[in-house]
Amino acid sequence: MSPLSHTILKVLVGSQAHGLAAPDSDRDYRSVCVLPTEEMFKLGFKPPGTQWTKGAADETSWEVGPFLTVAVQGHPLILETFLAPVEEATEWGHRLRSLFPDVWSANHAFESFVNYAHNQRQKFLEKKDGRPGKYGAAY
Repeated sequence: MSPLSHTILKVLVGSQAHGLAAPDSDRDYRSVCVLPTEEMFKLGFKPPGTQWTKGAADETSWEVGPFLTVAVQGHPLILETFLAPVEEATEWGHRLRSLFPDVWSANHAFESFVNYAHNQRQKFLEKKDGRPGKYGAAY
């Protein structure tokens, strides 16, 4: 995200959040940020996509607009962000989490999870990045 963006929500996900971490497991986070209005009204502005930062802790972040757009489509990673353990949250972050019942759709979630499982199966069969066990466990 832009260095000017403000994080409103940061949650813990992955093995650490689910009690499955090994001693050498890293920490994975997802966050939602808000760009300042003046950034969005600049000429040539393009809404930011997903940002991923890898390091001692991996973090995936979204600007709130694209986050909500994907949320109403039932995307599994987005839905998890609404319910995962909170690491940091502003008042707006808590308000965002309270929208979960409004964005939840059983039909959209079903289709998204089926597509996710299909993609994991493909990665498992193709031995993508040499870690088929990772994808097999998710499938």
